[in-house]
Amino acid sequence: MVTVREESQTNNATRDYLTDLTYQCPKGTYKLGCSYDENDPEYETTELLHHENIKYPQQVVCMMTISEDEEQVEFTSLTVDRGFPMINCQSKNHIFCCGLKWHYEQNMTADEHSSRLINWHESVEKWCKIEDLGVQSYKVKMELPSLYHTTGCDKFPLWGIIAGFFLMFAASILFFYYDRIHILHLCPKWLKKSTHYVHGNAAQSLVNNERNSTEIKPPASHEIKLAHPKLTSDIQYCYKNKKPMVLGEGRYGFVYKANYEEQCIAVKCINREEKAEHEKIMFDLIGSRSDNLLRLTAYVSKHCDPHDRPTSVLLLPAYLQGDIGSFLKRKYDTEGGISEELAIQLMRTLACGLYELHRASEGIDNPMPRIAHRDLKPANVLISDRFEAVICDFNSSIPLIRELPHQCDCFSKPDDRNGPCRPFEPLSLLKLESHDRPGCPNRKILQKLDDVRERVFYQKCPDGTWLYMAPEVLSLSMFDTGDMVPTNSDMVNRYCSVDIYSFGLICWIILSQCDGFLVPGHKLESNVDDFLFHEFSSQSKIDLTKINMRSLAEKEKLMDKIVNEENLRPRCGSSQLFDVIRDCWASDGAYRPDARQIYRKIKDLSTHYSTRM
Repeated sequence: MVTVREESQTNNATRDYLTDLTYQCPKGTYKLGCSYDENDPEYETTELLHHENIKYPQQVVCMMTISEDEEQVEFTSLTVDRGFPMINCQSKNHIFCCGLKWHYEQNMTADEHSSRLINWHESVEKWCKIEDLGVQSYKVKMELPSLYHTTGCDKFPLWGIIAGFFLMFAASILFFYYDRIHILHLCPKWLKKSTHYVHGNAAQSLVNNERNSTEIKPPASHEIKLAHPKLTSDIQYCYKNKKPMVLGEGRYGFVYKANYEEQCIAVKCINREEKAEHEKIMFDLIGSRSDNLLRLTAYVSKHCDPHDRPTSVLLLPAYLQGDIGSFLKRKYDTEGGISEELAIQLMRTLACGLYELHRASEGIDNPMPRIAHRDLKPANVLISDRFEAVICDFNSSIPLIRELPHQCDCFSKPDDRNGPCRPFEPLSLLKLESHDRPGCPNRKILQKLDDVRERVFYQKCPDGTWLYMAPEVLSLSMFDTGDMVPTNSDMVNRYCSVDIYSFGLICWIILSQCDGFLVPGHKLESNVDDFLFHEFSSQSKIDLTKINMRSLAEKEKLMDKIVNEENLRPRCGSSQLFDVIRDCWASDGAYRPDARQIYRKIKDLSTHYSTRM
């Protein structure tokens, strides 16, 4: 305790102070980072007694000494009656001091005494914290300088260490096995730029790498080797003039050029996941039945496009020759057209791809159903490096399901799953309501067929591109089924006939750029769609100035009048190949040849022309 003793003097304005001051300094040795807590050390109390015969200040020095290995701290205190203690209190020697003194002066007033105490408190070192306990008693707290601050090991509880370990383990599993790209999309930009997983804006380093990317030749579809879809973070989008290189675009997204392990690939970004899932299912059903049908390399449900937007992507082989429309336009601009040999080869390979798509494989292990494309047009026919046609874009395709393409547990026995067993009925095997188990792989296919039946046949909202629609689609007569419910077989067979009509238009465009088959005058001055529409409209008597060509419904009505009412078709030459094309243009789909007949006839004609040339 602090005691204050006063003695009266003759002059009441001035007094001699006989005061006992109490200081508390920390003491003890502590281990840095573990046992030491700045708020809970032990303290040692020191009293400074004033006597009238002492004319020099008394002083208490609280000392903090850091060991040379910076692992321990020791607190001591020192009381000096005269002068300043000879202690090297410099931080570079790991010694820190707080000098506390009581200075007695004769005839000092109370105001002067308080002022001196205030000035003294303001002059102490920054690592000294003085706490006034009242009645001439002070407590000294010495803080460690920031240079010696470490993480306290005893402060972190054991459960925190265990929880942190499991969090890191779970994060590593999520990162490597679930979706690294989606996680990286949430990271700050500086982290994206420092990682190897280049995408979006983090791939700006590839802007000047256009020369190297174009030198990489795209391998054939059966030669591409791609890692597991979860490792597709190594995909590097290609850029030109700081913009991603677009290979194609559609209603639901874009197709970008990219590199993967020194291979040139195409990345199809689809902004609607259900559309991407359906096309992935179609690729699975198509399999590798033909080199004239595009093959899927990998599918990633969550990825990022070059603009860092979340999307679903299909990784596909890159065909740098482009689609057949851009290929013919480039040939016309550079060479004035194509040769007879190339024209026949394009028609033959296109017919081969369509035949394989429409043909059902009866294999026991892996049966492949018949599939209708439903949107066949030049933009959906690619050209390989061997100058062969490759059919792509199966987003609108529907399969003819005669048996379940996947195994599911919707008809399992009670021993195989919990709950009652649904009775097996062959007629209900291919019904959507029979596949209600979570995660059933057959449900999505059957759901797509029901959607087509509802939207197209009942609501009469046809799919496809207006310029390449068959006459029965334009007139909506194809969807008149009366009271009969259209079956899966009815829908697929009718749409396969629609594919034949579209095939005939594409073949006519091919032959129109070959002077050996068509009379001169058909110049491909713009894109193939405008070229084909000009061929139709130039024969029509309809005043196009009264047609709103910005309206899709108006364009479909216009083509309905041209194709059905005026019964117009593009003008053809005298070659036998045009006879095949005319058969594909029959007004009634029932009179059109199937893909097998077309392929065999074109194949025979190609043999005839090759021997003649």
